[in-house]
Amino acid sequence: GGRIIGEVCHFIDLLQYLAGAPPVYLFAESISARSSKIVDADSVIITMRFADGSNGSVAYLSEGDKGLAKERVEIFGGGRVFVLDDFRRATLYRDGREEQVGLKTQDKGQQEQVRVVCASVLKGGAAPISYDELAATTRATFRVLDSLRERRPFEI
Repeated sequence: GGRIIGEVCHFIDLLQYLAGAPPVYLFAESISARSSKIVDADSVIITMRFADGSNGSVAYLSEGDKGLAKERVEIFGGGRVFVLDDFRRATLYRDGREEQVGLKTQDKGQQEQVRVVCASVLKGGAAPISYDELAATTRATFRVLDSLRERRPFEI
């Protein structure tokens, strides 16, 4: 399924989690490198609208320099900005001030995810992520491919 199905889906899922609402609309575009060395669909910009009215975007870009941090999350809301760089450093901007938080280790949540899923299975509890959320992420991921192919926005 390529990078969109295998990797971009995680960023769509993260945006859905941060918004606290399912995605309802998206548009995606890829670069047009016109080069056999670059796969256009490996560099995409996706804009999404969520059911609560919030918006999010994913810039998944493969042709950058390896010296730059791999992943960056920026959240704007309530007069504040929160920036997470490569899951190693966090910065909060509020009231005209910058607060830096150094994280002890890079933590993308994989260990906690495995722990929670195993506990759910062993104890017979509810799934940590609802079926509806999983389905919404999957639908949105496939709509990214549709949007790239048809060069138009899609409702989800």
